[in-house]
Amino acid sequence: MTGADCSLWLTRPPWRAGLLSVTLVLCLGPLPARADDVMAASQAYSQAQEAELAEQFGRAAELFELANRIAPAAPALRSAVRARLSAGQLAQAAEGAEELLRVYPGDADSASLANEVLDQARPELGRLSVHCSEACSLVVDGLAATTHAAVNHVVYLSAGDHQLLAALADGNKVERILTLVAGATMTITLSSEPPPTLPDEPVPSDAPPAPPSVRVEPPAKKPSISPVVFYVSAATTAAVGGITLWSYWDLVSARDDYRATPTRAGFDDGEGKDTRTTVLGALTGALLATTGVLAFLTDWHDADHAEPTVSVIVTRQFASFSVSGRF
Repeated sequence: MTGADCSLWLTRPPWRAGLLSVTLVLCLGPLPARADDVMAASQAYSQAQEAELAEQFGRAAELFELANRIAPAAPALRSAVRARLSAGQLAQAAEGAEELLRVYPGDADSASLANEVLDQARPELGRLSVHCSEACSLVVDGLAATTHAAVNHVVYLSAGDHQLLAALADGNKVERILTLVAGATMTITLSSEPPPTLPDEPVPSDAPPAPPSVRVEPPAKKPSISPVVFYVSAATTAAVGGITLWSYWDLVSARDDYRATPTRAGFDDGEGKDTRTTVLGALTGALLATTGVLAFLTDWHDADHAEPTVSVIVTRQFASFSVSGRF
């Protein structure tokens, strides 16, 4: 039985599953495959034809591909491509067509079918060519895109973004996000990521380690005011207080004079002295409050000099004050 006769028998609808199994065994007989592999392939092929007759094209394609993986044969792969087309699975049909051209470049029937399928698929789909540094399997968008590990893969995908995961033989995985364009081919190369570089371990030394340096911070100095400021404030308060007393006595004297001789000039003079005394009294009160606060905030331990003395002399005729000491 010739190769052409085998092709005709395999592409025609089967009369009986057993007869087709025997035919496939005869066709695959010259191939360097084990007898049990050939029998398993013929059984898968027979089941694929039965599924095809029942118009279960997706299952038929899977069984044809299984038969081809067990015992590779051009008729089985061509039947798988036709079943993928009948199932409306153009991308898988195009991938099978690529395999036909790669594995059976001199087979006219395979080339004719493959070119027909690729002419239909290329304008509608994006072609992805993947080269791995070692054998790898591909997963696209969470679904297996290859049936076996290999260094080179060709996958057809719809135009748009896709997530690619390549599982390499060394156990590493490489992920990529790809954007494919219909009618165009994208070629990528994948390899394991280099391991991270670890820093060199320090060489042990016989010298004892230096003690850690400890920096002792001096205690923060409490904000304080020099006694000089307090003394100046106290002297100013005493002076203004003395002037206030003098102004008060002057007001009392003006009031007595007005009662003795009431005149308009005496009245106006008394009003002015009353206003002056009121302002001086308010100023004296403010200075007293300020001096009290300064007395609380003053750092009395910082004084290394004789304390100043303040003296105030007030009479009805004049007021004076003096401050003595070292500042």
